[in-house]
Amino acid sequence: MGLIKKEISLKKAKTLFVLVGESTVNNEFISKTIINNDLMFGSIQYSGSTLASIKTKWIQFANTLKLRILTKCMNGGLEVNTSGTVGTTASYVSGINLPLEFNIINNEGSGFLTFDAQIQSSFINNEGNPFYTYYVQDANGNPSAISDYYKANIYSVGDGIQNGPDRGYYNYNGDPRIAAFYTSLNNGKYKGVAFGLPSSTENAAATLSGIGVGVSRGFYQPVWIITAAESYFLQAECINRGFLSGDAQATLESGITASFTSLGGNAASVFDYLANNAGYADVDYTATEYAGAGNNGAVGGLYTIISQKWFALNAIAPFEVWSDYRRVDMSATQHHFQYGLSVGYFEGPAISASPSNTKTEIPCRLLYPQCEFINNPTNAAAQSPPGDYPFMHVFWDLN
Repeated sequence: MGLIKKEISLKKAKTLFVLVGESTVNNEFISKTIINNDLMFGSIQYSGSTLASIKTKWIQFANTLKLRILTKCMNGGLEVNTSGTVGTTASYVSGINLPLEFNIINNEGSGFLTFDAQIQSSFINNEGNPFYTYYVQDANGNPSAISDYYKANIYSVGDGIQNGPDRGYYNYNGDPRIAAFYTSLNNGKYKGVAFGLPSSTENAAATLSGIGVGVSRGFYQPVWIITAAESYFLQAECINRGFLSGDAQATLESGITASFTSLGGNAASVFDYLANNAGYADVDYTATEYAGAGNNGAVGGLYTIISQKWFALNAIAPFEVWSDYRRVDMSATQHHFQYGLSVGYFEGPAISASPSNTKTEIPCRLLYPQCEFINNPTNAAAQSPPGDYPFMHVFWDLN
C-alpha cells in the first residue's frame, strides 16, 4: 500500500528540474519563471524562494536520490551473518566504486534533504492528491472504488486484541505513528488481516482498520517524492558502513523525528518513544542482544536503521522497504532481513496465508504487465524467462 515511485537517474533529475521550471501551471502563475512554477521547490511550496535556494534544494534532492541508488548496491551488514562477507566489499555489488561515488557527493558539498521533497500542484480540474483520490475519496467525498480493498495487515496492527500475541508491531513498540498510518475501530483498537485470507465475516472491510490520516492527509495535500525521514535513514546507513562521516545514531534519531513530524505527530513524543524502547534493537541503536530473542537476536546499529526505515516508510515508499528486505541478509542461510528478530517478535513481513502459497519468502521482482508483452513482446520475453521469474534476483541483490 503506497505510492509507486520510479527511480530516476541524476541526468533525468536535472531534466526534471528544467521541465518543471518551464511549465505553466495555471492562470494564477502565468509567469514561466522557475521561482513561480517549480512545483517541488518553488514559491508554491516555499515563500521567498530564489533561484539560488531552488538550485540548492534540487542538488540536495539529486544527492539523496543518488544515496538511495548507492545503498541498493550494499548487501549484508549484520553481525549474525556467519558467511564472513557481511559488511565487506564482498557483500557489495562489483563494478561500482562506492568510495569514489561518495567522494563526489562530499566534494560537491550541498549535502542531502533535511525536509520532505514533495510536489504541491494546483490540482486543477479537481484532480486532487492522486494517493488520496485513488485510495480514499474524490473531491465530492465519494469513496474511491478500492477504498474497501486496501486495509491494515495483522503484522502491523494486530488482530484487534491489543494485549494478545498478535497485537501488531506498532502496538508492540507503543509506536504512536499507528494512528497516522491506520484508522482505529469504534472500540479504539486496530485490526488487520493476514495476507492472502479471503473476505469473510471476521475480516470484512468494515471490521478492519483502513488508511490513516497521516498518510492520506487530504484531497489538496502535496505528494511525497522523497521524505526527510528516508534521507536521514539513508545517511545513517552510509555512516554506519563507513561511507559518510557523522554520528549514525543521531542521524537515525533525526530520521525518526522527521517521520513523527511529517505524519502530523509531536516531535516531543520521540523522546518517550526512544526511552520506552531502550534496550530493544528495533528502536535503540545501542542495544545489545535481547535475551528473549534467543541466540539469533540481532543487536542495534544497522538492524535499528533498517527496522526504523520500515516503521517510517510504510505506505509512503514501500518499494524501498521491499528493497531493504531483499538486500540486507540476516545470515548465510537466511537471505533476507527479518523484522522483529531483535526482540523475539513474530517474523515479517508476512507471507500470504493462502493455502495455495508454497513460498517462504516474498518475491524478488515485479511481474511485467500484460500490455508490455503485447506491445514489446521480444524484449519483455527476454527479461521474463520461463520458470520462477518473480524469485530471480535483480543485479544488486547478491543474496
